[in-house]
Amino acid sequence: MKGNDWTDDGHDFVSCDGSDDCSNISGYWVGRDVGGVLEVGDYYFSFDRIKEALELDATEDQLFEYYDLELEKCGKVGYNFKNFVRYGKEQMESVSGKSSKA
Repeated sequence: MKGNDWTDDGHDFVSCDGSDDCSNISGYWVGRDVGGVLEVGDYYFSFDRIKEALELDATEDQLFEYYDLELEKCGKVGYNFKNFVRYGKEQMESVSGKSSKA
């Protein structure tokens, strides 16, 4: 499957780059507001975050890991998603002096 595949009611989202080894990400647009907030399992991503992840060529794992980190730190991670993708969690925490360990 390449691109997006929409159900009849227009709120289901499935994305894959078309390669044989890609993993599908499927979810629903909250309130059927396409381009607003995407629900993927127990995760909620704004369209801005999805766009940023695509622009940064972030992996699916990086997107979910940063989301979990934001929840763990009540939104006060200490560094932005761009730096997280670019340098990784360990390097950013060593520079910022913040650890995710309680």
